[in-house]
Amino acid sequence: MKELQDMKAIVTGASSGIGQAIAIAYAHAGADVVISYCQNKKGADKTLALIEAAGRKAKAIRVDMANLSELQEFLKEGIEFLGGIDIFVNNAGTVTRHADFLEIPLDAFDRVQAVNLKAPFMITQLVGKYMQKQRKGGSIINISSVSASIISPGLTHYECSKAALNMLTRASASALAKYHIRVNAIAPGLVETNINQTQREHQPEVWEKRKTMIPLERVGKPEDIADVAILLASNKSAWITGDIIPVDGGISLKIS
Repeated sequence: MKELQDMKAIVTGASSGIGQAIAIAYAHAGADVVISYCQNKKGADKTLALIEAAGRKAKAIRVDMANLSELQEFLKEGIEFLGGIDIFVNNAGTVTRHADFLEIPLDAFDRVQAVNLKAPFMITQLVGKYMQKQRKGGSIINISSVSASIISPGLTHYECSKAALNMLTRASASALAKYHIRVNAIAPGLVETNINQTQREHQPEVWEKRKTMIPLERVGKPEDIADVAILLASNKSAWITGDIIPVDGGISLKIS
């Protein structure tokens, strides 16, 4: 039997990159999957096609993660489509890059916190309530970042959001454990996705410098994260909760 046979999963921000890789991996592991997207409908359609090609049910729902009423409707529609919920992945995120700390505008800070922290907070509460009613536990997985611990110029707002997401993971894991709902986070290092495409194309020297810092001598692939997301969603991690798992090629060794 596959690791996630007949489980029901929702993955946010799955039109590309890490979210897309997780959604497709879940389908191949036997799960039906609902995904969210914001602007990239073409990417969402590709994700749907690959999930369905794996023989699983799939649905894509457009949602602005900063709009709390849209989030509520998204969860309701997604869970009704699946007929329940076993796995939820808070993957959707945003970042803006600035010259340094003094150049970060307050509206950029607010937007990043809304998408990267406030939305997962609300989702964890709502999904926790759904899972509590089902009385069979479940797994919530947050996609954090090594940026929760590593300081980079002009990314303070993003770093704050991921550090807070780590604490949300631990605190909600403690609160939901009595319902057998596990909450964990994956903290990716440098992974080649759309979120860093601009830097790869326009600041190749910065990108190459970041690559040289990785002990395992390569940039991560979205599939590297998806493999760990399968573990955390499956019963093979039934005794793991409240953990922040770095998947970073060893870069966190340099800050420990």
